[in-house]
Amino acid sequence: MASVFQTDFSEYPDGTLLKDVSGWTVFGSFPANISAARITGGELVIDSSDGTVMGYNSGSTSHYSEVRMKHQFSGTEITGGPAVRVDARLNWISINLFSSTTTQIVYRNGGGDQILQSYPNTPIAIDDVVRLEVDGDSNTVELFINGVSAGTPVDISSISSNTSTNAGMFGRTSNPFIDDLDLGTTASDLITLDNEPSRKVYATFGPTYNYTISGTYEGVTTPTAIEYRVEEFVSGAVVTDWTTLDAAPTGGAFSGAVDIPRGPYYKILVRYANATNIQTASLRIGFGLVIEFAGQSNTDMPWNSTFNDTPLDNVVKFNGSEYQQPTDRGCIYAGLNAISQSLGCVVAAYETAVGATAIEQHLPGGDNYANRQAALTAAGGKLNALWWGQGESNVGSAQATYETRLGTLRSDILSRTGQTSDTLPLFIVQLGRNDGGTGNDAGWQNIRNAQTNYANTTADVYISHQSMDLPMSDGLHRTTQGYVTEVLRFSDSFLAAFNGSGDSGRGPIPTSATYSGNDVTITHNLNGSSGLTVPALAASLYELTNDDFATTANPTSVSYVAPDKIVLTFASIPAGTVKLRSHQGQDLDETIFPTGDELHNSQAVMVEPITIETTVTEGAPPVNVSITLDVGAPDGTYHLYLAQGNQGNVVPVYDGPATFSGGSTTVSNLPVAAGTLLRGFVDSSNTAALDTGDGVKGVTV
Repeated sequence: MASVFQTDFSEYPDGTLLKDVSGWTVFGSFPANISAARITGGELVIDSSDGTVMGYNSGSTSHYSEVRMKHQFSGTEITGGPAVRVDARLNWISINLFSSTTTQIVYRNGGGDQILQSYPNTPIAIDDVVRLEVDGDSNTVELFINGVSAGTPVDISSISSNTSTNAGMFGRTSNPFIDDLDLGTTASDLITLDNEPSRKVYATFGPTYNYTISGTYEGVTTPTAIEYRVEEFVSGAVVTDWTTLDAAPTGGAFSGAVDIPRGPYYKILVRYANATNIQTASLRIGFGLVIEFAGQSNTDMPWNSTFNDTPLDNVVKFNGSEYQQPTDRGCIYAGLNAISQSLGCVVAAYETAVGATAIEQHLPGGDNYANRQAALTAAGGKLNALWWGQGESNVGSAQATYETRLGTLRSDILSRTGQTSDTLPLFIVQLGRNDGGTGNDAGWQNIRNAQTNYANTTADVYISHQSMDLPMSDGLHRTTQGYVTEVLRFSDSFLAAFNGSGDSGRGPIPTSATYSGNDVTITHNLNGSSGLTVPALAASLYELTNDDFATTANPTSVSYVAPDKIVLTFASIPAGTVKLRSHQGQDLDETIFPTGDELHNSQAVMVEPITIETTVTEGAPPVNVSITLDVGAPDGTYHLYLAQGNQGNVVPVYDGPATFSGGSTTVSNLPVAAGTLLRGFVDSSNTAALDTGDGVKGVTV
């Protein structure tokens, strides 16, 4: 005896039509099969006034259908429940709830029902498990209720459909209709796959996973070979058609290793090569990504804060013991959905975060270490990434101490998985802000410095994203929208690292600072942005010093001078070794942050703070440029775009407003040498195009 299709329906998203599930045929009189058999709330419902019959090939004339009933006699008889020998819409065997105490086996042949057997004093109640079982050799059918036979097998040799191998269900409108479903064969020849739990995901490195398919067979027929086939679970699309798995199975067992591509959930089928009706299929199995989310409360809360989107079918939550189709709406799924959609594969994730914990508690010897170890082992022992969102509980730690702890965290996960760093990137969430706190930010800044320095000096370790600009729900935690924004930033960073290129969610990164006169120019790696935005209050974020920040000065103004540059103007530049840092205050207001214009799902990605103090070197003073239009234009203010170089080697220089009078304008403080030819466009609709050509051009002076 072997099951060929088994489900409790909870693995399917609400609204899934049974006719769209691979292997099923649905018959009935209803508009275009639209809503006749629909999965809702982990149960099967039926919307059909004159009946719906559903069939699935068991591979044998000896087969069974077993269901958990979700309806019972309610004043009028109801035909519906398990069905066997399903041949067509009007040809099947099912059950009839004739009264509150009498159950019947009925046969539909054409236009009418034939009662094959009645069982008085045999009621069926909601949640009873009801099974119809056909013996193909003796041509009998038997009814079981909660595992107990209702009576002797009933002869069906005189009715049609004796060759049908389809099991399934029949029913009229009754919602819900059934719950747990198990279809299978009772034939003497059986093939069985070794058990894999539904929705299990294997961490896949590279385009394929080398997977061992194994199982057993028994019966009077000896297989000459065992073949396998891989289908997409939901669509039924064939990934690998029938191919030899084991060319010489012996001793009742078979096995073979095959390469299965990273992708959506699959179904794996196996069969006898010389008796193709002897076959079976796996439950849903995935070859994709597995990610651990570790840290403290700001890592735990994205799992528990609710947003509106639904987790995709290819996104799965590992709860420590089993893989589950998420029924919640945690913010985390916004990021997991984005990764799954981008890569077209299943993504599994689990969390080991614990609120208010220090990093030491997650390391060997810490009280959360055993939990992290057990979860990794249960998930399969391999990871495609580790998110680390922690630091608030370590704000009293010295920078060097926390940096050492990060090194221990990193070496431990690589040791436990047996992986190299390039297969298991670490994504560090930059410590956020202590909204509403008082005093200086030194303790928090130590953690940020440690995180940045460790990421900058360690292979395959990344600052995933900033969180200081995110809206807060209290003095420490982000709002729901804040968590959605940050998991989308993480998805950008993960995809950039996974693909080896692309724009991460880290935001524009300051790369150098130079001063001339009283101006300090900060240059940024835009990281996918086309320019920077500088709010009017951004001056309060930056501090200059020549005594290692014993005393500091804020700029008097901040201005935008080029797509990748901003200028801080100070009352004066002090003598000696001058250093710059930013985002130091505890009471930070996200509205004053300079942010890049890179968007992810309409969420801005902020400029990364200068957490490790940057030495400011003396630079060349900026120059002025005078631009003359080649084409006539009325006086007024327009959006101006200027670039240096030719097509294929273009360096943006200016992207912003400019006021024209008499066909010309002057833009000051451009970061290019005198005598540089610049070209560009004027656009009154605030959209700029880039070309080698006309529009505007001029030479710096």
